Amino acid sequence: MKEYEIIVPCARFEDLEETLILGVDAVYAGIAGWSRSNRGNEFLLSQLRDAVQLCHSYGSRFYISFNIIPSPFEIKMAFNIIEEAVSRGVDAFIVSDLSIIERLISWGVEVHASLGTASLNLEDVLFYADMGVKRVVLSPNLSVSEIEKIVSIVQGLPVDIEVMIYGIKCSATYLGICRLSSYLEILITNSGVRTLVWEGSPKRSGVCYRPCAQEWITDGDTISFAPCVSCEIYPLEDLVKAGVRYFKIGGRGMPLSYFKNVVERVKETLGGKCKNV
Repeated sequence: MKEYEIIVPCARFEDLEETLILGVDAVYAGIAGWSRSNRGNEFLLSQLRDAVQLCHSYGSRFYISFNIIPSPFEIKMAFNIIEEAVSRGVDAFIVSDLSIIERLISWGVEVHASLGTASLNLEDVLFYADMGVKRVVLSPNLSVSEIEKIVSIVQGLPVDIEVMIYGIKCSATYLGICRLSSYLEILITNSGVRTLVWEGSPKRSGVCYRPCAQEWITDGDTISFAPCVSCEIYPLEDLVKAGVRYFKIGGRGMPLSYFKNVVERVKETLGGKCKNV
């Protein structure tokens, strides 16, 4: 049995096998129209069964990141979509919305409480554990010592701790939520066809339109924010000492060469204690 799990994103089905060749333990992806990723970086619902089978052929797991928060008219469509994904054999769902978490657990599906839940303390973790969540992704705003304390207390409980070790660092983001984008409003109308009326809003965990990357003019002056960059969030060695076993790499849409370099560094640090080293 492997000691650690390395989880990486995959933007498109066409890139899946090349991602699996890196020897990762799990891959996560979004469903077209129902994820926080850009529309070109998602899987079609019709591709999920093949994606699951391909992952399993490499000894890896396939997760769906379903991080949007449905509006009242979207909730029924959201449940229909996730039911279709469940029927295609997806191994687990990464979710932030409580109604979706509750529904998936009632179906007996493995659920991971995502970064979007902003889980900051032991009480947050125990809350999701009591719901039946299998894994909680902790907020990147915690210190290593805080993570270690949480891990030590939940050992023996039926809930695992996952930590984002590489991801996008953005000057406008806190607790995984874009503070700048929350000021944007997008008109939503009930046409009954979600993808035609809504591209997503960061206020409701939808697509990020990267307002921080634009130039802003105020009182005649042009200002800009620091660009979003991918970086190491925590030293991996410190997390290993803290007892963390599940490591997520962020950056959906980044080139495969980036993930290759990161996975190689992670495997080297873990010293052969993960699969396919």
